[in-house]
Amino acid sequence: MLTDSQELAVTTDSLRAVNAINDFFEQLFSVGNNGQFIQGGC
Repeated sequence: MLTDSQELAVTTDSLRAVNAINDFFEQLFSVGNNGQFIQGGC
């Protein structure tokens, strides 16, 4: 089992999925702090 960037266990063995989750949360938490928009897709 892998962990995400917040050190939480995730129920997948796909590193690609974990990286997508990490990217999503990084973008979500940075809204208002910079000019990035949340982008969908893997």
